[in-house]
Amino acid sequence: MKLLLKNGTVIDYASNFQDIADVLIENEKIIEIKKNITEKVDEVINCEGLFIMPGMIDMASRQAICNFIYSFPYTNSPLQF
Repeated sequence: MKLLLKNGTVIDYASNFQDIADVLIENEKIIEIKKNITEKVDEVINCEGLFIMPGMIDMASRQAICNFIYSFPYTNSPLQF
């Protein structure tokens, strides 16, 4: 199955890419990230106004865990929250 995420704000830290673009997914794997993908697909999802962050999983939960870990007084956090 091919899925196209269209016109989302793509932030890909692995390739240092940040722009409004499309993401082509085939068999649950990202095949391509670029503007204006025109390949025939099974489903298109309009992502205008949304963020697409390949490889990032549930940012709110991850941030909450970091805040919890670094809230202990004996922990020397390199990050400022």
